Amino acid sequence: MLHRETVSENTFRLLEEIAKHNAASKLALAGGTALSLQIGHRISYDLDFFGQFNESELKVDLLSKYNYQEFFSSENILTILIEGIKLYSLQDIAAMKLEAIKGRGRKRDFYDLYHLLSVFSLSKMIEFNTAKFKSSNEFLIKKSLTYFNDAENDPEVVVSDFMKHVDWGTVKRRIENEVVLLS
Repeated sequence: MLHRETVSENTFRLLEEIAKHNAASKLALAGGTALSLQIGHRISYDLDFFGQFNESELKVDLLSKYNYQEFFSSENILTILIEGIKLYSLQDIAAMKLEAIKGRGRKRDFYDLYHLLSVFSLSKMIEFNTAKFKSSNEFLIKKSLTYFNDAENDPEVVVSDFMKHVDWGTVKRRIENEVVLLS
């Protein structure tokens, strides 16, 4: 079951339309929105797609109907199909979240990681990251997971109703505790 309440109605309609598009047959939704649709923990606004696709065909068709920012492609990604929408697996999202935090440390990525910790241990997520990214570095990941300065300036994350009890302080403490357990 998808948690449709985590995206706007227009965003979900666009997602469904993209999913039906011939050029998008090997395209899958990734990132925070894919995670939100699967576990329902926060409101998400952007659509991040990865996969192999005919970029020019998809861009021409979508540009005639919608504004879009950019599409990326990647290989060897595990996707799942829920209600006709191709989504990255939680394992792939976990690996990519660690990579995102290592690179930029956005508040929403820390919230996503907090909720992924209900599914996987941090050591398991680091295993996923190492398997997916050849340049993975456990030391840098751990260091990045306890560096919150950049995220402090980000806008507050809009959490779903059943997660209202989870605030920024709770997120930071849980992640810090998980990093300590790895040491």
